[in-house]
Amino acid sequence: ELAPVACQVANKSCELLRTRPEIAACDAKDVGAAFARLQPGMGIKPHFWTAPPRLGVHLGLHTPPGAAMTVADRVVHWEEGKAVVFDDTYIHSVQHR
Repeated sequence: ELAPVACQVANKSCELLRTRPEIAACDAKDVGAAFARLQPGMGIKPHFWTAPPRLGVHLGLHTPPGAAMTVADRVVHWEEGKAVVFDDTYIHSVQHR
């Protein structure tokens, strides 16, 4: 189930996600979608997924300068409308400077 508050802000994205069987009809464990909004000075601490192995996908909807994700030893910058795919078992973090 998609979060109502997130769908108020990102209605078109939620409409699209509801049409995707990979999200809407999948009964696999730990499959889903989330929205994150980080103001300057905020971040997400380093973390990783333990099992089973999975890929993470981040899609930049609005990508202000200064926001970046570190995956292992690589820094990734988002671009609006482009997806970043990464191995969720590597340590990763996000920082918006």
